[in-house]
Amino acid sequence: MILRNRAGGVSVQLQCDKTNIQATVGTPVTIICTYRASQYRFSKKYWCAGDSRSSCEVLMDTDGFCDAAYRTRAQIIDRVSKGVIVSIRDLKLEDTGIYWVAIDKIYADLMIRIQLTVTKEAVDKPNVWPLSSLERTCWGEPVVLRCGSTRGTNAQYTWYKVGRPNNIVLHNSPDLCLQCSNIIEDNQLFCSAYNDVSSQSSDFVTVQLLQPADKNCIYLISSKGLGLLYLYGMSVFVGSSSQL
Repeated sequence: MILRNRAGGVSVQLQCDKTNIQATVGTPVTIICTYRASQYRFSKKYWCAGDSRSSCEVLMDTDGFCDAAYRTRAQIIDRVSKGVIVSIRDLKLEDTGIYWVAIDKIYADLMIRIQLTVTKEAVDKPNVWPLSSLERTCWGEPVVLRCGSTRGTNAQYTWYKVGRPNNIVLHNSPDLCLQCSNIIEDNQLFCSAYNDVSSQSSDFVTVQLLQPADKNCIYLISSKGLGLLYLYGMSVFVGSSSQL
């Protein structure tokens, strides 16, 4: 809140470092608001929600009150000369709305409007790696490939086989199990990571069938991008990568 004094100058009574906040689900947000400590050092500061400054609902204050839904993930601290600090962790979609940072004051509280918008985070390009150890692969166990993105709210995964004209869904899961019974030809595979915001596909994984059989087949799994080869019955590294 900025007021003009009698001499026509500007007096900053309450000012926040951010008033329009864009954030994603699960992230934290911190707002720092400075005020004239000489006047409001001992005044209560509070955080309230609602479109109207006159009827907003107080969610927490510097006297120790905190709404039940906020107790484990939010706080308001008065550092006086360093300002009022509002911190909220683990943001949720329902946190989107209008808020106010305020100082209790006779006749009319000092209030700054804060617009908070929380959205889902887009997925990034997924990586693919084997869950099976090299030793177990050498013993003839199936190879399990896992697909995963490092970012993205509520990411889901689907494995595909490259097809013409359309790709073929293999499995709706992060994990894909490859074994003799389900490998009958050479294939190119990839994993898709997706949510309500975006979708991304992994690099191709090539499966080359060298010796078809119901049990003791031999197949090669390779990923050019990371330079790792798996041969059913033995495992061969090309380069030093630890992921497929």
